[in-house]
Amino acid sequence: MRIELWVPILALAIIRSGSAQEPLVLLATIDLPGVQGRIDHLAVDPDSQRAFVAALGNNTVEVLDLRANTHVKSLAGSTNLKESQR
Repeated sequence: MRIELWVPILALAIIRSGSAQEPLVLLATIDLPGVQGRIDHLAVDPDSQRAFVAALGNNTVEVLDLRANTHVKSLAGSTNLKESQR
């Protein structure tokens, strides 16, 4: 599976510029080796420039380095990943 960095880059752009007026631009894609099925929630740490992606189909959290545009590691055993209750 491959993730496109629209949302994390949007979050970093808002933090850096203080405005969401600039158009989104696809800067990179990052392969997520071994990820099957659906991915859902994500979080971005602007200090470390890492993104954390919940891979619901794998019960893992995928760690991405947004500086290097690489997959850092997969954190297995995340059995409490659940869909949002909307």
